[in-house]
Amino acid sequence: MLRVRMMSGGSIAALPLRELSDALGWSEHPEHPVRSLKRHLECRCGQSRFRQRLLSEDGATLQDDDVLDGHTELQLVLLEFGPTSQDRALELVAAATSNDATLVEFLLQRPQDPNLPVRGRTPLFCAAYHGRLDIVRLLLEASAETDSARCDDGATPLFVACQFGHLEIARLLLEAKADQDRDVKDGPTPLIIACQSNYVEVVRLLLSERADSNKTDPIGGTPLSMASALGYVEIIRLLLEANADKDQAQRDGLTPLFFACQGSDAEVVRVLLEARADKNKACQNGVSPLSMARMKQHEDVLRLLHEFTQDVSNE
Repeated sequence: MLRVRMMSGGSIAALPLRELSDALGWSEHPEHPVRSLKRHLECRCGQSRFRQRLLSEDGATLQDDDVLDGHTELQLVLLEFGPTSQDRALELVAAATSNDATLVEFLLQRPQDPNLPVRGRTPLFCAAYHGRLDIVRLLLEASAETDSARCDDGATPLFVACQFGHLEIARLLLEAKADQDRDVKDGPTPLIIACQSNYVEVVRLLLSERADSNKTDPIGGTPLSMASALGYVEIIRLLLEANADKDQAQRDGLTPLFFACQGSDAEVVRVLLEARADKNKACQNGVSPLSMARMKQHEDVLRLLHEFTQDVSNE
């Protein structure tokens, strides 16, 4: 039996060593048994492993790779973050940016606050921006704030992960409860920026996490209008499957179908018409998608608009 007590003397965990070994997966990952135990204790003590210290019966501090055989009682000590200078904050940001996982682990073990920014950028933001998956995982394990934003424009770690197509980082951040709809100041949402860059799998991930498919940017543009303007058919289909409003117009009245007709993109026009987009909905200057198609004189687009007019009238 291994028992873990707090400094107050209260028991926080008590398990037979064999049962504990199975629960923590020591047989599969035997290299860090103490680290595994700390992870097991996180939900019980409310602190990440970086702020935990386990002391043996004789008061010695156990290291992450120490074996636990022979121990019957351990004491758990929870540490506060020490004072952190700007140089130390910069050290963690630099390590996160350069993908130095060993140094990041060491710095977090001080323990050091993972949320201290340098010039408005936190370590998590920098890691997400540069696509440092292992660093993001470490920082989230250290309870880094998922929605800590860049000071100048409000971009979050999730936003920049979506902006640069870092799919697995976006997945980790969403699993850590990052806000999937938080936009930048005077700018787009993570979903809109992913649509703009044609990152299909990032869009699919965001929609699976119930990102708002109709949330607009400052000019009223939607993810669907962005994808329609750029001709990204696969993303358009994903958005329509997620119940995006096919006729939602931005502030000047331009709809997704208008953009498709303006770009003379027959495939996009077909997909939107199949979703029953309104070809007669006019923008502020009175021009409808049908009028735009006539101005562009694109025969395939005009033929589609005519065919779908007949189909609707025959129903």
